[in-house]
Amino acid sequence: MTEDYNADETARQLAGVSPLVDYAIASPYKQEGAQVFIFSAKRKLFTEEMVSICRDMAAVIRREMPKRSNGWVALIYPNQYAAAS
Repeated sequence: MTEDYNADETARQLAGVSPLVDYAIASPYKQEGAQVFIFSAKRKLFTEEMVSICRDMAAVIRREMPKRSNGWVALIYPNQYAAAS
């Protein structure tokens, strides 16, 4: 965890957590002070796959972003509606 994180670099790391992730971006907008990350899957994911990817992404976020007192530093929004079936 660093005190001076780069959201775009963190998004690049998030995109690399699974070959099923097509891309990940850091939104320029924050929600209640939390950084928003959006990722797209290469295909429609099964629940277990989605949980695994989000768990791995959360580990990256915890490592890279400073902890806030309320515990919420980031939000992960998956987008798999555009993915091929």
